[in-house]
Amino acid sequence: MPANRRRRSTQVTIREVAAASGVSVSTVSNLLNGRTDAMASQTRVRIEEAMRSLGYRPSRIAQSLTTKQTRTIGLVIDEISTNLFLAALTAIEPLARRSDRNLVVCHASSAPEEAAVVEVLMQQQVDGIIFLSTSQFRDDAHLVALTDHGMPAVLINRAQANPSFCEISWDNAEGVAAAVDHLYRRGHRRIGHLYGPTGRLSTEDRIAGYRSAMSRHGLVVDEHLLAQADYTKPASQWTQVASDMLDADLRPTAVIAADDTVAAVVLQVAAGRGLRVPQDVAVVGIDNQHFSELLVPPLTTVSLPIAEAATRAFDMLLERLDDPSLAPERIRLSASLMTRGSA
Repeated sequence: MPANRRRRSTQVTIREVAAASGVSVSTVSNLLNGRTDAMASQTRVRIEEAMRSLGYRPSRIAQSLTTKQTRTIGLVIDEISTNLFLAALTAIEPLARRSDRNLVVCHASSAPEEAAVVEVLMQQQVDGIIFLSTSQFRDDAHLVALTDHGMPAVLINRAQANPSFCEISWDNAEGVAAAVDHLYRRGHRRIGHLYGPTGRLSTEDRIAGYRSAMSRHGLVVDEHLLAQADYTKPASQWTQVASDMLDADLRPTAVIAADDTVAAVVLQVAAGRGLRVPQDVAVVGIDNQHFSELLVPPLTTVSLPIAEAATRAFDMLLERLDDPSLAPERIRLSASLMTRGSA
């Protein structure tokens, strides 16, 4: 007899669990599907003990037919190779495991890729989807399919607002403004900003936060101290931009970089010119990536609440799976400054 036939013939059934615990099959089914409000605690304990002793494993397929849920959640990540975004996966995965749910992780870095991923997840009949995005401006028309099918979703760091779904964002302008405030208190008046890729809401917000804080302190923005260091391009581009800024006749005494990797390049460029950090030039990053504390000196950086956003998104999604009538919710988290040795 084939091994798979032999395994199926020895699987413990719900009838055997019911017989071992002295209850009806429907009572065991109620427990498996979470209908326990009217169930005595002694009955529940007796059924659970019978399932453990018999080695019973409930069928996910059978449960999904009853509950109309597959207990599977999709997580669509825009930049799967970014350590910062992997922090979201690290936060969500144990939450899914503790709630007895499967997690399907997908990578989609463009609107067409995301549309294809959404179609696959809908075919797999996931219960809901969490999107972790780069705040890039893009066409979100494919998300209409989720609304049409009544599938809940939570959007994290999305550029365009969508009233149909829960949304979580963080205050990029606030984070950069806090960096300017900190540098101003340290005596800096020529503060430069190397900003990230265009076409992203985060870049626009950070430039706005920089300009607003400079104006609040009565500082004129020298447009030579506002330059692009696109961290999606090769590091040689950042190196050149940082070199041009630090080689200027009136160089900045402080630089807020586009992210921590760009900040690391600024530290290298400064060291190559014999500039001391933070005495000659202070350096601030953005992201608070794991390596930022290991740089020399340890990097002052704007910490983005990626893990908190992921945790909140998971909770929001589960709440709407339990109660589909809940209205979409929007949360804006703070971005805080982590002060270390570089500024």
